[in-house]
Amino acid sequence: MTWWALNKQFLPFFILFFFIFSSCEQSDDIGLGLGNFNEVGVVFTDTFSVETSTILLDSVVTDQSDLLMIGQYQDPKFGVISARSFMEFIPLIDTFALEASNPVIDSVVLILPHTYNYGSTIGKQNFEVYRLTGDFNDSLNFNNTIINSNATLLNKDNLPFEVNTQDIIDQTEIGINLDKTFGEELINIIQNNLGTNVSDFDFTESFKGLVVGPSNSDNAAILGFAPLGVNFRLNIHYHQDGESESFLFQFFPNIVRSFSNIQGDKSGTVIENLSLSNSLSINETGNELYLQSGLGIVPKIEFPFLQDFVEDNSIIINRAVLVFYPAELESEEFPYPTTLTLLELDQDNKTVRDIDNNWQFVQVNGVNPFSNVQPVIFEFDEISGSYRAEITLQLQLMLNGQKEVSALAIREQNNLVGPNPNVLFNQISTRRLLLTPFNSNSTDGRHLKLELFFTRVESN
Repeated sequence: MTWWALNKQFLPFFILFFFIFSSCEQSDDIGLGLGNFNEVGVVFTDTFSVETSTILLDSVVTDQSDLLMIGQYQDPKFGVISARSFMEFIPLIDTFALEASNPVIDSVVLILPHTYNYGSTIGKQNFEVYRLTGDFNDSLNFNNTIINSNATLLNKDNLPFEVNTQDIIDQTEIGINLDKTFGEELINIIQNNLGTNVSDFDFTESFKGLVVGPSNSDNAAILGFAPLGVNFRLNIHYHQDGESESFLFQFFPNIVRSFSNIQGDKSGTVIENLSLSNSLSINETGNELYLQSGLGIVPKIEFPFLQDFVEDNSIIINRAVLVFYPAELESEEFPYPTTLTLLELDQDNKTVRDIDNNWQFVQVNGVNPFSNVQPVIFEFDEISGSYRAEITLQLQLMLNGQKEVSALAIREQNNLVGPNPNVLFNQISTRRLLLTPFNSNSTDGRHLKLELFFTRVESN
């Protein structure tokens, strides 16, 4: 009989014992073993050792997302964080047509709808626009994917577009003026193909797309822009030569071929040696766990006591709640992530994949644990100053071997796309967080811990 079957069989027995033996709750430091918990009945503890470290994930998918990230800032803990976005543009019309036989370009403006801001609220952020020379691939794009671009700046007057981050917070969009010569080239392509069905013409052969990024010396913020809908657009304003009436031709981003490149220069920080092949212990990171989902930097959690439970076949897990505490105070510049979630890891620190090759998230209790329907969510509670969520079923399945998972990873979960949790693996963010690892000598209890109710049953 499996542990899960045992759990269901003894459920009424467990509930009864929870009340009868509530006086059995103990909080002795029991380290890695079962210590003094030899009595039959329901026992509570939050002192089982939880091993933690900081690792770098093998990949972070950033395409087909609700946000395109652009900007750069200096983080005192993580180093220089920079983001630039690559985007393909397409005209949303059936056939190529213009309102003028001899068009004259008035302006070319890239409109970016602003929805996200992270970093300084008083700095100056530059936007540099370049034309792509390389092709988008048809597979997934990641936070480290790069497409070749022309070295010539497309911005008007060959100058980066500068904004004050304080000013942009209250703005719904920004407009970046581009060189008119660029607009003339695009209009010429359209003129040469008037009446052609757009679906029959590969416009990307002539115009592969744009990349927008910060200037190398920027130290301001990462800004996010929503490519969905018609607000994110490339506008070409023109008029008929010799006349005053103005016309508009528009391009819109192809969400399937748009993604963010997010990089971090960790030089001079305690995590500068972090790599795919080199995780960092809490001793190497100043007794702090590092989390920055956009870079793929995440805390890793292991439960060594599970092996003791496997060897002691009289133990059943009744309830397990995982709790995280931030290691530093929240600031206006670096607000906490609103919610966190958990990824499954294999023994090589690689993310476990589901049947669709997406990251496998830990699911909430009551949901098929092998699906990706409803990932467990840790919401930040301002009263307790912690994140907490129940992971009972996950630990039960890890205990009985139905989940071949070596560890879990903490990752930010954000609800920017909407209520559909099936697209969570494509959501991106540059928010960061430092967590306090497990500490059996803590006096205030404000550290990562597992609150565990388990039952020792009498063997026949």
